[in-house]
Amino acid sequence: MKKILFACVALFVGALLFGQAKSTGLTDSDVQAFCKNFKKIESDFDNYGMELSDAQALAYALGADDAVTRVLNKNGISGANAVEKVRAIAYGYIIARFEQEMAADPEAAKILKSMGQDPIAEIRANVSAADQKVAARYLQQLNEVFDN
Repeated sequence: MKKILFACVALFVGALLFGQAKSTGLTDSDVQAFCKNFKKIESDFDNYGMELSDAQALAYALGADDAVTRVLNKNGISGANAVEKVRAIAYGYIIARFEQEMAADPEAAKILKSMGQDPIAEIRANVSAADQKVAARYLQQLNEVFDN
C-alpha cells in the first residue's frame, strides 16, 4: 500500500514539476507595449490575414513565422520569442478574466469547485505562473484591448 501511495505522490509531483509551461520572460513593458500598440499590431496582422478578434483567437492565430516576430518586435514586444510572449499575454488575460468572473460570482465558483471542474485547466497548463502574474497586473488595460 505504501509503495502505491509513494508512486502516486511521485507521479503527482512529477506532473507539477514538468506540467507547468516554461516562462517566456514576459515583462511589464511587453504587456504595456501590447496594450498601447494593439491597433498597430492588429493592422499589421491584417496584412497577413490573421484575425485578432479576442484573446483566444489571438493565441491560436500566432505562428512562429519570422515576419510575425518582426511585427511584434517593431511594436515593443521584445525578443525572438515575441510570439510566445503574446500567447502568454492572451492566455494570462483569459485566466485573470476567468478568476475575476469567479470572484464576482462566488456561487458559480463554489459549484465548479464542488464538481472538481476547472473550465480553463488546459489554458492554465499553457502559460507559466510568472507570465500569468505579469498579465494579471494589466487586467484593466487588457480588458480595454480585448473588449473593444
